[in-house]
Amino acid sequence: MIIDVATGDDVLELSGFDTYPHRITWSPDGQWIAAAAQDEVPVWDATTGALRVVLRGHTATVNGIDWSADSVRIATGSADGTARVWELTDEGARAVMTLSASGTLNGVAGVAFAPDGRRLMTGDAANATTTIFDVDVTGTAEWINFPAPAELTGIDFFRDGKRLVASSENASAATWAWTPAACLA
Repeated sequence: MIIDVATGDDVLELSGFDTYPHRITWSPDGQWIAAAAQDEVPVWDATTGALRVVLRGHTATVNGIDWSADSVRIATGSADGTARVWELTDEGARAVMTLSASGTLNGVAGVAFAPDGRRLMTGDAANATTTIFDVDVTGTAEWINFPAPAELTGIDFFRDGKRLVASSENASAATWAWTPAACLA
């Protein structure tokens, strides 16, 4: 159920999927709503509440979800140790990349697209690492790894795409400036 916080009124019921979501995100264009619900990601029409597609392929809980800025691709990160990039099409959705960060011990805790959509950052809570992948059309290469806070809970790019932020369960956060060749603390 989507509720108007100003009035408390129910404004949209998301139908067609019964599993309780634990993460939810709107597409940047406001057209879609996606949620992490165990090992699946349902995507609803944000105007009608109708289920459009369910992204399936992970074998464990989806811990992170993010939209590309153009609202065409969705990244998901799972406790199964993979991140996937999905592309929405008129026919539904298809997985276009499956990525595995080196040294992942406890699965992927978070995912974040760079503002230009060409890079994807993943984070691993157990070994406190963050990896940036090239997810451009000709990409898939792991680009850079760098340390992150212990007990990582969230990651994101700043709007400029040149700085990163990671947060942890112990109420701390770290930011970095980075280039393809190095990551500067």
